Amino acid sequence: MTGEVELACADLYLRDLVLGKPVEAGHFRQLAAALGEVATALHWSASLETQAHLQIDLLRRIYPELPDFGPPLDELWRLWLPLAVDIARQRVTGRPFFQGVLGPQGSGKTTAVTLLKYLLEQLGLKVVSLSLDDFYLSARERLQAGIAHRGPPGTHDCALGLATFKALHADTLPIWVPRFEKGAWKGTGDRFAWVELQPGLQLSGLVRGSDFVLTGCRVAGQVVALPVEMGSPLPMSWLVVDVVYPDGTPLAVICDLQGGCTLQGLGQSSLLAGPLPAGWSLYMATPDIVLFEGWFVGVRPVEPSGLTTDAARRSNKQLVDYLPLWDCLDRLMILRPEDPTMSKTWRRQAEQSLRTSGLGGMDDAAIDRFVESFWEALPQAVFYPPVLQDRCHLVVDVGADRRASAIFRPQ
Repeated sequence: MTGEVELACADLYLRDLVLGKPVEAGHFRQLAAALGEVATALHWSASLETQAHLQIDLLRRIYPELPDFGPPLDELWRLWLPLAVDIARQRVTGRPFFQGVLGPQGSGKTTAVTLLKYLLEQLGLKVVSLSLDDFYLSARERLQAGIAHRGPPGTHDCALGLATFKALHADTLPIWVPRFEKGAWKGTGDRFAWVELQPGLQLSGLVRGSDFVLTGCRVAGQVVALPVEMGSPLPMSWLVVDVVYPDGTPLAVICDLQGGCTLQGLGQSSLLAGPLPAGWSLYMATPDIVLFEGWFVGVRPVEPSGLTTDAARRSNKQLVDYLPLWDCLDRLMILRPEDPTMSKTWRRQAEQSLRTSGLGGMDDAAIDRFVESFWEALPQAVFYPPVLQDRCHLVVDVGADRRASAIFRPQ
């Protein structure tokens, strides 16, 4: 690991760099040297100096618009910028490149993928990001199957996942990607028959009891066929408050080209209540890169004789259904916490954000049960080592502060 003094110096030089100050020769050499760890892990053929020049240009271009969740400058420099450039170099002609990200609860998978998506888009690439969570069975499907808690293997619609991956590979447009709303129903979550709003989108539907039943979709005036099975109907309470529409009322959600969206029905127009749930994403172009994250992405069945609980044995059998998904991945990286027990703390932080935003979320007792069910289903000490040995191209060790403490390629 690069020494703390060197990292502190690199951070100082990077702050000067983004302020537009010239990079002195000695400082440039130290910035290039700070890339040594990731260069070894990613098996670069280019020199550190060549990569440093590329990253300086990229950092100066993106820094004014860097999202608020962006990491500290030194970590951005020595991990995320080089990783984004490396993924961009893997792009293949004729199909998207699939990068998997594995990490336990709260390890920063979603943040990492969101940041990589932003950086790759700054490099001019079309990127789709999605989570294993997006393939959860809907609340109704889980109820019918007698599944009490989402999370472990067996609580996802693997057929939906594989169909989505095939659609991302195909040339047929548009492409629908499912999204799961984890804040629905006080944190138990659901997938809704709803579409992520975008400029030029028009949705039509009917009021059925207390729900909005989606029936049609247009983009820029063009009719777009809806997926056959989208999920649960959307409760009207997500769309409007203090207004009751009679059963059977036709409604339309209209988004103008500036992104402003209104609900129209019975000759009236009103603003949407918000915040709105996650809806299916509609893509009108084939992506260059697909980023896919999840807490057991890439994990494969192990020899059952080493499993000591019924939960682990059940999960081990269910993992077989996920193998076609894992086989679609071109590469896999792991975010590995130094202290696995930090998952509870990190999950509490995530659920607090959901509650603060008005999207629901679990209380602390429910979080503890939720995280512990993950540990029981797939004990990391049993299921992670085979992935490290055979399937993983990069490991990022994560400290309690969620900062990268080590970057390496498994031997």
